[in-house]
Amino acid sequence: MADSSARRRLRLKRKIRVKNRVQRDKTKLRLSVFKSLSHIYAQVIDDLAGRTVASASTQDKDFTGSGGNVDAAGIIGKQIAERA
Repeated sequence: MADSSARRRLRLKRKIRVKNRVQRDKTKLRLSVFKSLSHIYAQVIDDLAGRTVASASTQDKDFTGSGGNVDAAGIIGKQIAERA
């Protein structure tokens, strides 16, 4: 139990640190990446306008490759850079 409470406390500290950093840099675009067991999703977000500027994922129709592996991450990185 003590281990899980320590992890929870560290996760909350990290959440606050990231939130403060994002609030301070609202003029910059933000890259959000989510990786599930089988897919990778990436979004470029404009916090001032509150909109998604560009997105790419392994579930897109134009994606050629397989799932959530390292090769797919490289392809998604190139796609999001081109679209942004």
